[in-house]
Amino acid sequence: MSSLILEQLTATHAQLDAACDLLLSPTPQALDRCSTILEAASRQMAEYNDQIGSARGNSVAIEAAAKLRGSLQRARSLLENAGRFHFNWLAIRGALTGGYTDRGEPAPVRHARRICLEA
Repeated sequence: MSSLILEQLTATHAQLDAACDLLLSPTPQALDRCSTILEAASRQMAEYNDQIGSARGNSVAIEAAAKLRGSLQRARSLLENAGRFHFNWLAIRGALTGGYTDRGEPAPVRHARRICLEA
């Protein structure tokens, strides 16, 4: 059973690495694709979470789990950085287009209302 866990850990690790590669250039398209990959990795981890105990004492599985954890932490850090970038960009955009509030904060970004239809 622990060889199955090892395969699952390795596959999830590969998915997280792919997500991290996308997060190095967090365009809207990359973030959408990354979201799909992270959701799949999360589902996989939930599926084998109950079985992870069977790998206890297996040094190869422990190493694979450590690599998975490292990729998970890297993905979290990259997601946080992407979030900060976009949050700060909205603040700059608000200051440029609306000035500052009476509290000295950038004005909120006002989005124009629009409708987009595709046939």
